[in-house]
Amino acid sequence: MVEAAPLKESKNKFERLKAEKDGLEVRKELEHFAQIGWEAMDETDRDYRLKWLGIFYRPMTPGLFMMRLRMPSGILTSGQMRVLAEIVQRFCNSSGFQDQGIADITTRQNIQIRSIRIEDLPEICKRLQEAGMTSIQSGMDNVRNITGSPVAGIDADELIDTRGIVRKVQDMITNNGEGNPSFTNLPRKFNIAIAGCRDNSVHAEINDLAFIPAYKNGVIGFNVIVGGFFSAKACIEAIPLNAWVDPRDVVAVCEAVLLVYRNNGLRANRQKARIMYLIEDWGIEKFRSEVEKQLGHSLQTAAEKDEILWDKRDHIGIHSQKQPALNYIGLHIPMGRMYADDMFDLARLADVYGSGEIRLTVEQNVIIPNIPDSRIASLLKEPLLQRFKVNPETLERSLISCTGAEFCNFALVETKNRALALIKELDAELSVPSSVRLHWTGCPNSCAQPQVADIGLMGTKVRKNGKTLEGVDIYLGGKVGKDAHLGTCAIKSIPCEDLKQVLRDLLIKDFGAQLKSEAELTATNTASVTISAVADQINNVLESKVQSNGNGIATQTAEAVIAPPAPSPSQTATINFAQSGKEVTCNGDDLILDVAEASGIELPSSCRSGTCGTCKQKLVEGQVEYEGEPEALEDSDREQGFILACIARPVGKVVIDA
Repeated sequence: MVEAAPLKESKNKFERLKAEKDGLEVRKELEHFAQIGWEAMDETDRDYRLKWLGIFYRPMTPGLFMMRLRMPSGILTSGQMRVLAEIVQRFCNSSGFQDQGIADITTRQNIQIRSIRIEDLPEICKRLQEAGMTSIQSGMDNVRNITGSPVAGIDADELIDTRGIVRKVQDMITNNGEGNPSFTNLPRKFNIAIAGCRDNSVHAEINDLAFIPAYKNGVIGFNVIVGGFFSAKACIEAIPLNAWVDPRDVVAVCEAVLLVYRNNGLRANRQKARIMYLIEDWGIEKFRSEVEKQLGHSLQTAAEKDEILWDKRDHIGIHSQKQPALNYIGLHIPMGRMYADDMFDLARLADVYGSGEIRLTVEQNVIIPNIPDSRIASLLKEPLLQRFKVNPETLERSLISCTGAEFCNFALVETKNRALALIKELDAELSVPSSVRLHWTGCPNSCAQPQVADIGLMGTKVRKNGKTLEGVDIYLGGKVGKDAHLGTCAIKSIPCEDLKQVLRDLLIKDFGAQLKSEAELTATNTASVTISAVADQINNVLESKVQSNGNGIATQTAEAVIAPPAPSPSQTATINFAQSGKEVTCNGDDLILDVAEASGIELPSSCRSGTCGTCKQKLVEGQVEYEGEPEALEDSDREQGFILACIARPVGKVVIDA
């Protein structure tokens, strides 16, 4: 194990909390936390350091936590699934829209279990350890779950079985699941993907470090790409490192890249701390040279071409394996959401029909491998396959969603429940000739990866008839597999209440969909949940979210003070845009960014949620009230009087340097 990371001076609050105490240190305090309860905990330990153990406090569900498991390549046994089902059944509580505990499959091939009490965490961690599972270092500034081909070792056309490599990389990073201080102080989170098949099932281009199969001198290995990521600030595709790596050297290269990043990555501004910003600062040649120095030897240059030759497969349905007379079956899990009974049943199916193995995909679905030909017919009659289908409706088949406002305080809109209801209605009304990948993410952090979708939906706030509503920006043109590239924002600020018609028109115009006949509509209109039925639930959750977040006050004075109460929404305010020379009278509940745009003043913006910092402006005079938490403001920004125009309302008269 390499030495612990050196700490650098920074005003960044996250760097300060890491310098004060390594996140792994809270592991030995879990019993104490369980005794004193979540309200008595140190807030920094509760809200941040527990994430080093994969435990996340959720402000949307006060007193309840989420746990994110590590599952390299998304592989687990039926026994492990059964243990998780027992945890969900016994320890997870009703919350959000749910009347029971839940587990969600993520877009990184792992599972998150929700609504856990701090009092139960020691027992949960004990059960996970006994079952050979861990959640260590799965959050904050750590390497996240390592993705690999979901059909590694069973795909008849695979080039290299990556399961062992992925496992060895995880063991190196986590010290065999015990926690590794060498990699707990990265500048930001870090994603690794290792592909062994021809269809880029791991979305290599959006990872910080990815290995793509390629032949060199007749030997199969990997070309290396670096720097891909999604964030509220930017979405960037990975670029070639001009390196080919023998499979035996993948672990060493991962370690070298991580150490170069750990020791040299930018830290002062978290919005520019991902590894791509270091590469842009140095140039790719210097970065490659530093990796070679860390390795102690030169890297081979990249192979002329990689072997990503196919469009991406979703693995849903019944497929022959390379092992004679065996098959794998891909089950569609709507929104990746499972309940305890579902998990028990999946474990049973894996035992009865397969070899006791279960795999997860980045599309939030499940694969059961090693099913003999003779058992396929019986498996297809299982009641669970009425919900977890092998032949789902066309649009629902490729629907992916993040957690959304039901549980995530960053989300600007509810996603999972609304997305499923909307897509069921569109599937009932339209005949779509081929699969359309729809990804719905609740905020610009892009956890559901809308930029790689055919149609990507990113949650935002929109104005309609003088009211602020939930809405989306629509991304088009993303492609995965061969010639992968990111889509771009094509349509902005669509209210969710108007979205169905917009999507219907897009599907007809760009994807060949046709309206079903009256007879077809009668026969196929089986959607059990309507958008209007879901809307009431969503509104209730969002109202509680507003209450839990509260309103923050920002003021520009010589010292930080608490501003007086904001004016009522009906009171007028005045915004003076100093550089443009315009002074605008508006309502006290108007957002400064909206007022600027209505007045013809162009201010940069992106997230409209206070998370990306694009709309940062200098407050010269006056004070503002925030709609939500200005997450993108660093301490130094606040000291200098910067505000976030997208979520700031004027209090009385304000002067903005814009």
